[in-house]
Amino acid sequence: MEIMTLETIRAVGGGTMDAFVAKPSIGMSGGILTSRDSRKWEEVDRAVGEFSVSVLLECQQTRGKWVSSNVYGPHEDGRRERLWEEMSASRTMWNSPWLVVGDFNVTRFSEDHNRPGQITPGFLLGLMGKD
Repeated sequence: MEIMTLETIRAVGGGTMDAFVAKPSIGMSGGILTSRDSRKWEEVDRAVGEFSVSVLLECQQTRGKWVSSNVYGPHEDGRRERLWEEMSASRTMWNSPWLVVGDFNVTRFSEDHNRPGQITPGFLLGLMGKD
């Protein structure tokens, strides 16, 4: 989908969704979307990267803040290091709790891979081990 509209957001996410941040798909890759109900969540800041959309949100009721990062990782091993660098930068950008969701296109354990026995990088260990 080239252009995301509020009408589409409401059709997918419900009628209360009235604000969003989107990164369109490039080629065959998936696009990334973060939507919200602005009566409940205020967007304080955002960062749109090569592989992710990160939004610092503030709850209208409690004033508590947290970060939502939506990810669509690359299929190619050569580009994955850039994904980890981008995630590390997102983690340190704001001093708030952080929720990361999406498709990393990696597996943590070789048993989880569709070709058992193949050695694959552990995304959580790699991400959490970076400062």
